Amino acid sequence: MTETFIIPSNPQQLLDTEVGYRVENAVFSQIQEMEENEILNSIEEQIKFLKTEGYHSLFSHSCFDILYSVISNLNNYSTLIKNKITGILTAGLIGLLASLKALLDTGEEPSNQSRRRSSKREQISQDSLEFNVLNAHHNSLKMYVFLINWIVSIAEHQFQHQQPDSTVSKTLAQIKKKSKGDKRKKAPRTLSSSEWDWKSAKEVLFSSLYPVLLDRHVAELWLLGPQLSPMEDNQKTPTKSRRQSLSHSADKFGQDVDDQNEQDQQTGSQIDFLVLIAKTCFKLLENPDILHLQDLKKQISHVVYILVTRYNLNEIIEDQILQLLLKYEHLPSIFSQILHNIHQNSSKARIAHNVLNEIGKMNSKFLSQNALGTKNLSLFLLEITELLPRVVISSLSMLIQHLDSESYIIRNSIIALFGSLINYSKKLRIQNAEQNQIQNPKNENSLDKSNEKVFDNSTRDAILDLLLERFRDVSAYVRTKVIQVWTSLYQNAAIPLKILPSLMDLVIDRLQDKSALVRKNAIQFLISSLKFNPFMGTLKKSRVESKLKKAKKMLEDFQNGNGMQKEKEKAKNIDNQNIPHEIEKHLFVINFYQSAINFINKIHSVIGTISQLLSNKTITDVTESISFLVIASQFGIENASEGIRKIMNLVWSNEPKIQELALNACYKLYFSISDEEEEDLQQDTLESQNSRKQNLKEPSSKQARLIAQKLIDLIKITNTHDFKTIEYIISQMIQKNFLSNKVVVQLWNIFEMKKKANQQISEIESTNAMILLSMISTKKPGIILPKIPVILSIGLGQRAVSDHLLVCYACKTLQHISDCCLDSQNTTQICPLFDPEHEIFSKLISLLTNDSIPIKHWFTISEQIINTIYLLHPKPEQILGSLIKTQSSFLFDSKIQTINNHFPQLTRIIFIVGHVALREYTHIQEMYSKVSKIRSLRKKSHSKNSQNQEQKTKSKKSKKKSKPKKNDKEENKENNSNNNNIENEDDEQNEAEKESIEIENLNIICDREIVVQSKFQTNLLAEFEPLIAQICAFPKIYHNSILRTSAVLSLCKFMAVSSIICEKYLQLLFTLLKKAPESEIRSNIIISLGDLVCRFPNQIEPWTSHIYSLLRDEDIIVKTTTLMVLTHLILNDMIKVKGQISEIALCLEDENPQIASLSKTFFHELSVKGNVIYNLLPDIISHLSNLEISTEQFESISKFLFSFIEKERQTNSLVEKLCNRFPKITIEHSKNIAFCLTCLNYNEKSFQKLHESFPSFQDKIEDDYIKSCFLNIILKYKKSTKPEFVKLVIDFENKINQIKEDDEDLVDDFKKKMKISNETKEEDNEQEKTTKKTTNKKTTNKKTTKRKQQKQQIRKQIRKQQTRKQIRKQQTRKQIRKQIRKQIRKLNQNHIQIHIHIQNQIHIQIKIIFSFFFFFILTFFL
Repeated sequence: MTETFIIPSNPQQLLDTEVGYRVENAVFSQIQEMEENEILNSIEEQIKFLKTEGYHSLFSHSCFDILYSVISNLNNYSTLIKNKITGILTAGLIGLLASLKALLDTGEEPSNQSRRRSSKREQISQDSLEFNVLNAHHNSLKMYVFLINWIVSIAEHQFQHQQPDSTVSKTLAQIKKKSKGDKRKKAPRTLSSSEWDWKSAKEVLFSSLYPVLLDRHVAELWLLGPQLSPMEDNQKTPTKSRRQSLSHSADKFGQDVDDQNEQDQQTGSQIDFLVLIAKTCFKLLENPDILHLQDLKKQISHVVYILVTRYNLNEIIEDQILQLLLKYEHLPSIFSQILHNIHQNSSKARIAHNVLNEIGKMNSKFLSQNALGTKNLSLFLLEITELLPRVVISSLSMLIQHLDSESYIIRNSIIALFGSLINYSKKLRIQNAEQNQIQNPKNENSLDKSNEKVFDNSTRDAILDLLLERFRDVSAYVRTKVIQVWTSLYQNAAIPLKILPSLMDLVIDRLQDKSALVRKNAIQFLISSLKFNPFMGTLKKSRVESKLKKAKKMLEDFQNGNGMQKEKEKAKNIDNQNIPHEIEKHLFVINFYQSAINFINKIHSVIGTISQLLSNKTITDVTESISFLVIASQFGIENASEGIRKIMNLVWSNEPKIQELALNACYKLYFSISDEEEEDLQQDTLESQNSRKQNLKEPSSKQARLIAQKLIDLIKITNTHDFKTIEYIISQMIQKNFLSNKVVVQLWNIFEMKKKANQQISEIESTNAMILLSMISTKKPGIILPKIPVILSIGLGQRAVSDHLLVCYACKTLQHISDCCLDSQNTTQICPLFDPEHEIFSKLISLLTNDSIPIKHWFTISEQIINTIYLLHPKPEQILGSLIKTQSSFLFDSKIQTINNHFPQLTRIIFIVGHVALREYTHIQEMYSKVSKIRSLRKKSHSKNSQNQEQKTKSKKSKKKSKPKKNDKEENKENNSNNNNIENEDDEQNEAEKESIEIENLNIICDREIVVQSKFQTNLLAEFEPLIAQICAFPKIYHNSILRTSAVLSLCKFMAVSSIICEKYLQLLFTLLKKAPESEIRSNIIISLGDLVCRFPNQIEPWTSHIYSLLRDEDIIVKTTTLMVLTHLILNDMIKVKGQISEIALCLEDENPQIASLSKTFFHELSVKGNVIYNLLPDIISHLSNLEISTEQFESISKFLFSFIEKERQTNSLVEKLCNRFPKITIEHSKNIAFCLTCLNYNEKSFQKLHESFPSFQDKIEDDYIKSCFLNIILKYKKSTKPEFVKLVIDFENKINQIKEDDEDLVDDFKKKMKISNETKEEDNEQEKTTKKTTNKKTTNKKTTKRKQQKQQIRKQIRKQQTRKQIRKQQTRKQIRKQIRKQIRKLNQNHIQIHIHIQNQIHIQIKIIFSFFFFFILTFFL
């Protein structure tokens, strides 16, 4: 055969080509018309043909054309035919390589392949035979590779597009999720007989193709390629010499291109052959299944390596890599690994460098439009930098250009690339340092110089500067990526200290970023800056400053000579040359401590902003700021306590996640011990080692002492207002078993002031321990009983007079004993714990009557003493009644002067009377609740006994079921049981009625007998009522402020007890609320009004407007208390919410931040309760617009309030309501409503309603502010409009713009007319001047005519205006007449109805009179 097989670009070209090998159309059409059985038979014949004639006989029309025509229609055939075709090609290619080896090694055919040669062929010489065989091998090799490539492309296309269940349709993320997440071993998917197992088939095909490039004999065959053409006998060389030259050149050809220095250039046919193999490799890589086929992936990567290194196909493979990277998501990792293998094995390879340069040259617009491609490129860049950082550094100048790209994804990849390069520079330095220590002194600096060439400090600093610039990127994703890169660099200690201050400033600025992601990552950077700080473990500023002072003193001493003498005494070998080196050491230490102080100052400045983020809506801000503040306090940052107080308040949050985080933070800070605190403790004892083994569930005594000390320090820091939060935290820790009994024992020791080692306990610490024990006793009241004498001796002893907190919390701990009073076993009576003559009561009364206690502290002490007496004494009214009688003996003198002289005693006795009245009321209620508990316990015990008896009877009946008939006695028992059930139900109803009657009687008793004076009995407390009212009503007579505050408090308590007194003195209370000059009195009245609203809501409802008025009080305390009381009442549905809530809305812009934050929390909580804010918004807007406030304040309030409207129905109705108000209001009010319309989020219906209501605000658009508001609405809605509603938006915008344009046109017309009139006047003046010279008569006539004309024009205009006015008046008259007629008709109808009604009533009355008269006559006669 003289024709050669030329590899086509398209398989169809073999049917039409005129050069080289051509497929016969007859064979192709014949195969297409065959059935599958016939095709199978023909394939079997070709298998036999190849086995008999040799695998190089594929280069024949009888074999290749059949296989070509079958493969062209491969998708339509069965799996059997597909498997046969793949088997032929794999076996044929393997056999061809074997025969080629035998041919080139021995020069003969293989022995196992017997051939039949004709007589003509035997006459041919040996050289011509070898030429034909080599030519057949050469062409058949290309045919095999061509057919394999064609099958691969057909099969991959089919499995990627036609099968929906294939893995090709799945993304890389789904494959990774399944590989990581699904730990369950799933059974492999079984293929049906009709399905083709392409996975195994392609592995077999490529395993046969893989050795083609590795075989030396194939290289020899390609070197013979130009010689395999028809030659004359005289041109032919001997076979042996040619074979020797081939083997020698093949050895060279098997080496790398770099070693050959590219001496041999391949022919065009060889390049096409190699490109065909490359195409098959990249086609197989397109399928994501390659991630699971590890062997196939390794073979492909090795083939690509050979194509690059041996055959120098760099450009083709670069183009393929870039094209496929932009399409497929799974290829970045594969291509980066391939390039890494190439550069690892070949030192002079440039393919990765070229690929990176091509990526750097890509257009930014193209990358912004292709999101998948940019994502793949970014992944490729990140992985290639980890594998080949030196190559990336060499092409960094090209990649930096993408920092200005439109796509944020590629910018993120470049930023991450910078971070990995800086980490690589740190690794190089560490390697240099390690190798410089190991290497010889001669070769000591060789590696350093090579690494400096690769990545020196100047390039590192330039990259760091670029990263600092990216903090102000437009995209929030890029800003987050920058902060993430800086955190990783900081954690790896790859940042120089000189950059740290500027870096901290930029991160602190990002704490106020708009994006929540940026804020989150900024806080995470600050957390890592504390954890991985390069300075020291604890960052207390005072400690570092003291170390800095010591270092400066050491430097001064060294420079003065003191240090020099000491060092000379210690070491005599010190030279004068070492002195500057020692000074450098001291300076280094000073600079180190100075930079540490600067770092601490930066952290101190951050805490204020982070503590503000705790009150933010986004949960991530709250969670990250909590973790930062916890770590800051653990590192000893001194002002972190401000943020920790706010964290403790977050325990009351409605979000369960935030609540858990706050509790965990408190546990870490105060209920556990960190590693550094354990190091500060002494050496471990056996007890502490055992506690560590038990994971600190039961701490050692030293650890418990430290926890107790931490809790005492916490109470030192906190205010008394925050004690409730600490009590709640302690209760939660007790529930979770985080507070051990050892800590409680240590607190008792501190309270008793028991010294341990050389530790001295102060009185303040003992009082703080008492406070903590009172908080613990709420959940653990059993800890009090064995320590009662200690509490009496210390808490109510000598220190009680000077320490009011000790007395108060000692009384509170004693009050918790009442929780142990009710015994569940003894359900018959209530057991008091103390006798009336117990020591506790004498001490309490002595403290209550002690005059040496300051009166400010006496109020709180007396409240707690009275509470304890009522809880622990069996008859508290007797002991307190006798006390009141003895203390109030001086009051019965009629002179007022004596009362004013004894005002301290008077204030105390009035306060005692008021609090006793209130406690008497609560004591009655508590006793009734205890009695009801006892009744319920008795009922439960009786019900249990009855249930047990019923179960016994049922068991007896079940035994007797075997009997056929029942006795009469059993039937009577069942009837009795049913009757008993009915009787029990009736008893329950009767008991409920009895309980309601008892409650009513109790309320009547409390209302009429505690405080009110009765006719039949003298009431001790009621006798003080007129005196208390007199002190409150006459401030000029009773001018002492403390006396008046106690009187007002007692009056409020009297009013809370009795509704009669409440109704009597309610007007007095509100006059005091307005006119009282003392802020304490006003705040106390507001607090008591909250209780009175709960107690008597109907009486106080008409006075609620006066409560709202105090939100404008000058005193901040009064404002805050009113706001807190109103929030409590409104949120608990005690007061009906009305338009007066606008006063709370004004507090949103209050100067005091506490009031503003309280009002914000109020509206947040109110928004949870349905549509309350939506219903109140119109009234709030009208009230705010009537008030004198600035536009900025109105805008900020309305923005905040309209942020709670999220439903579409609410927006639709609000648009309609607000637009209907435009015709009725002025321009100033309409400005406010226009701004409110901008605050809404518009949808299709709401914008359509706005468009429909255009006539209502048409006349108001002349104002520029109102017009700008509506244009802003249009701009907002344009961003989210559907194409269907674009016309409506444009129409609305044109209407708004037309109104302004019409006004401008009218003004322009008026100006033009004025200009024309002025020009005519000037012309007339000129004409008059000329005519005066000639004829005066004519001028006069003209003037008269002109004047007449002007007068006529004016008259016409006046007539037109009059006619218009008359028409308008007529229209208005007609309208008025119509309205009057309608009203007259209505009145006539009403009059007729009234007349008919009167007539009916008269008739009825007449009938009644007649009937009564008739009845009277009948009775008279009878």
